Amino acid sequence: MMSEKKKTLIEREEGQSTIEFIVVFVLMFGFMFVYLKIALNFARGYMTHYATFQAARAFLVYDRNSTSDTNTDTMAATRAKEVFKRYMKHNQGDPTFNNPPSDDTAARLYVGAIMKYQEKFSFGFPFASLDPMEMISEAFLGREPTKQTCLERTCKAVRDLGAPSCDGAGGTPHHTLSDNGC
Repeated sequence: MMSEKKKTLIEREEGQSTIEFIVVFVLMFGFMFVYLKIALNFARGYMTHYATFQAARAFLVYDRNSTSDTNTDTMAATRAKEVFKRYMKHNQGDPTFNNPPSDDTAARLYVGAIMKYQEKFSFGFPFASLDPMEMISEAFLGREPTKQTCLERTCKAVRDLGAPSCDGAGGTPHHTLSDNGC
């Protein structure tokens, strides 16, 4: 009986289950919050990618039915940024648009929107780096030519066939000005 009273604090087993519970509880909550943060990162990535796709789509199909191509790309980019903002109200920036010149057919395959943003992967040390990661979302689609460009291409094709003009001057009955395959 006396020997039990003389046991030091380290040798006693009272409160051991409480300490074990606290340690396991903290670890489980830590893992739960890390997985929650990763899930939120994935959800934000999906939303950013969808918003980038919608912005690219708005950029690529924008046509103001004008007879001039001037400022069409600028206006298309402005409209696409508005579409992007509708999906991503609280975002760290605007997408950029890759729109190479129309005479570079190989580069025209890569027309679309690019969104770069930074995201912390998790809560930081000890689970990941303290520095944010650079995330990139890209959506490249084939761009439709504007109606003015289509008109110019169709006129050129009609003139190449021997017609003097596309406006019907000179008595030529063959002039096609609307073609969805231009």
